[in-house]
Amino acid sequence: MKPSLVFSALLLFLCSSYTLALDIQRYNQHAEDSIRMIRDGRIDIQHLITLQEQLIRLGVTAIKTYGDRAKPHATMLREVAANAERMKNMSLTDIEQQWHRGGFLKTKGYSIDALDHFGAVNSLMDAVIHPATAYICLKNYQQHPDQALLDQVVAELTEVMEHIKFVP
Repeated sequence: MKPSLVFSALLLFLCSSYTLALDIQRYNQHAEDSIRMIRDGRIDIQHLITLQEQLIRLGVTAIKTYGDRAKPHATMLREVAANAERMKNMSLTDIEQQWHRGGFLKTKGYSIDALDHFGAVNSLMDAVIHPATAYICLKNYQQHPDQALLDQVVAELTEVMEHIKFVP
């Protein structure tokens, strides 16, 4: 292989790794910004909803970019990515049952029970599911302001920031 091809391949690898690191950094920044706004009492619902949408997109991108490495769970991860937008329209009860507890995936023949809680697969799934849950909480808060909904947003984002550390 010519030295220029080796250098180009190395540069491409480094750039793609660097891009992912920036995405994780941006993911954490959006989550931290959301938590800070809520804790400081600066409730700009539309901005908070926009931040959750960005978190969902970053999670979907991470699944699409790195999901194939997660064999034999790649198809399961694609199900999460494919259903990200639908999750936003669920009730809190439904998203809990269908995604946090794995009900939807069980209907497709997958089980989340054997997954390592902080493993890459579970962490990638949570990078979508938790901000989708926060999104639902914020939409509910628009209709019925209740501090418990904001507390749940903080809890969802705090938990997912622990998980995102384990995304490859």
